[in-house]
Amino acid sequence: MAKENLETKFYQLLKDTDREGMDSVIGWLKAEGFEKYPASTGRQKRHGAYEGGLLQHSYNTYTLFKEKNEKYELGLEEDTLRIVGMLHDVCKVGSYTEKKLKNGEQSEKQPFKYETDLPLGHGEKSVYLLMKHGLKLNDKEAMLIRWHMGPYDSAWLDFGASDKVKSVAKEVTALQTADQEAAAYLD
Repeated sequence: MAKENLETKFYQLLKDTDREGMDSVIGWLKAEGFEKYPASTGRQKRHGAYEGGLLQHSYNTYTLFKEKNEKYELGLEEDTLRIVGMLHDVCKVGSYTEKKLKNGEQSEKQPFKYETDLPLGHGEKSVYLLMKHGLKLNDKEAMLIRWHMGPYDSAWLDFGASDKVKSVAKEVTALQTADQEAAAYLD
């Protein structure tokens, strides 16, 4: 899908959720240039390490998460699939810059670097930013976004400590694997 078409489709899917605060989040994402950011530094040679990669990765994660919801009969509503799948990585907005070599050219080996003025955990930062910009998340959505990194989050070892978090374990696993599969095969 062409980048312009994907961008239009992405924002329309979010707008169609008609969730309180979504217009504010969309305005923030557009103002920040969400559609221009990469999804990673490029160290892995995949995972959307190119301009526009975050938009593509977010959409890919949503589509895979939706497929898993149907396949495994998780029962998540479409609005939740869109919000969680497409906004799980908003913590990356504004945090990537080109990595320049001493000669001034962009590094081919690792084209981007990650720098943030708000060093919160990956999932926590996404939840915080969405709520800061007015989006009303329900508890399940907040937990899914918070825990979407699965075992790649150092706090994952504490996952079993809360019955509330255990209550979304299947959905978290579906999101985390959709995120991984998007990064490895589609981005």
